[in-house]
Amino acid sequence: MAALVGSNVSINVIRILGNLVLTRLLSPEMFGAIAIITTIQYVLVMLTDMGFNQFVVRAADGDKKRFLDVIWTARLARNGALCLLMVALSGPLAAAFGKPELQPGIAAASFVLLVEGFRSMAPLVAERQWRVSYVSAVELAVFVIQTIVVLIAAAVMRDYWAIILSMFVSAVAGVVFSYALFPDSRQRFAFDRGILVEMLKFARFIMPSSAITIVLAQADKVVLGRNLALEQFGLYSLAASLTVAGRNLIYQWGTRMLYPRFSEAFREDPASLKAVFYPMRRRFGMLMAFGCGGLIGGGELLAQILFDPRYLAAGLYISILSAAPLLYVISVPAEMAMVAIGRVQSQLEANICRLGSLAILIPLGLQFGGLLGIVAAFVLMEVPAALYWLWRLRVAGLVDWREEALQMLPALPGAAIGLGATKLAARLIATGVLPPF
Repeated sequence: MAALVGSNVSINVIRILGNLVLTRLLSPEMFGAIAIITTIQYVLVMLTDMGFNQFVVRAADGDKKRFLDVIWTARLARNGALCLLMVALSGPLAAAFGKPELQPGIAAASFVLLVEGFRSMAPLVAERQWRVSYVSAVELAVFVIQTIVVLIAAAVMRDYWAIILSMFVSAVAGVVFSYALFPDSRQRFAFDRGILVEMLKFARFIMPSSAITIVLAQADKVVLGRNLALEQFGLYSLAASLTVAGRNLIYQWGTRMLYPRFSEAFREDPASLKAVFYPMRRRFGMLMAFGCGGLIGGGELLAQILFDPRYLAAGLYISILSAAPLLYVISVPAEMAMVAIGRVQSQLEANICRLGSLAILIPLGLQFGGLLGIVAAFVLMEVPAALYWLWRLRVAGLVDWREEALQMLPALPGAAIGLGATKLAARLIATGVLPPF
C-alpha cells in the first residue's frame, strides 16, 4: 500500500509541477488541442475494451506462459487495428470537432497505441503476485522520463507536438521496461481458441460497459470541446487533469490492491471475502475522502498557488470535479468485490445507472447552469451509481453501513479546511500581509 500511494503521490506531484512549467511554455489552446487528441484515443480504446488486465489477474491460469502469449497476441492485434482506424479517421474526426488543423496530430498520436500493444504481460503477472511496489516504481520511472521529455520539447517547440512526442517516448519506455525489468517477460505470438472463447465470455459484459463509460467519461469533453474556444476548453482540461489524479489513484488502489486480494480470498474460500473487505479499504479510503474534501473546499486556492493569472478560472472546475473521486471511495471497492466473485455484469448495470441519471441531469444542468451545469451533471451521476453499489454489497451480504459512513466522514473536515484556507489567504492578500500568488 505504501509503495502504491508513494508512487502515485510522486507522479501527481511531478504532474502538478510539470503542468506548472507547461502553463508558462504553452498557451491554453495547446492544452485544448491535446485534450481533443487524447479524448479520441480514449474513445477508441474503450470501445474495444476486453478487460485484458482483469481477465489475467482473475483467471486460474493467469500466470501460465501460453495463456499470457495468447492474450498478448490478442491485445497487440487490437491495438494495431486501432492504430490503422485512427489514422484513417483522423480527418473526419478533426472536422467533427470543428478543429481541422488537428488532423496531423490525431494521425501521429495513433501510433502510440501500436507501440503500447507490444508491452509484455509480465507486469500484470507481478500485480497478480502482489508485487505492487515494483510495478509502481517502474511506472514512476516511465513518468519521470515522459515529464523530462515534454518539458524540454515544449521549451523548444512551443506547441502541442511536444506533448505528442512525450507520449511516444513514454510508450517506448514502457515497452522496454516491461521486458527488461521483469522476469519471464518474453512474449510470442500464439493462438488458442479455448482461451480466446473464455476471454470473450468474460468480456461480454465489459465491452458494453466500456462503451457506456465512453459516454460517461468523455461526453463532457465532446460537448465542451465543440462549444468552447480552445482557450476556455484548455482551462477545463487542465482542471480535469488535476482532479483525475484522485480518480486514478483510487482506481489503481482498487485494481492493484483490492481486486487481487479479493479474487484470491474468493478463490480460496468465498466466505473469507467478508473478513477482508473493510479492513483492506478503511484507512486509505478515509485518507482519500479527506483529500477530496480539501479540493472541494480549496480548488480556488490551489489554482492561485499553481497557475499564473490566465488559468485562475480553473479553480471552480477543480472544486466541482473533485466531488467525483470522493464518491469513488464507495464505488471502486464494491466494484472490485463484485467482479472478484464473478458478477462482472454489475459493471454494466452501474454504468446504466449513470447513463440513465445523466439523461435527466444534463437537461437540468443546461437549463439552470449552462455549460457549467453540464460539468456538474457529470459529477452528480456518481450518486446513483454509489447507491447501486451499496445495494449490490447488501445483496452479497458484504455491506456494513457504519463502515461506509465512516469512509465518507473525513470529507467534511477536509472541505472545511480547504474553504477556510482559501478565505484566509484571500483576506491576508487583501490586507497586504501576503503578496498575491
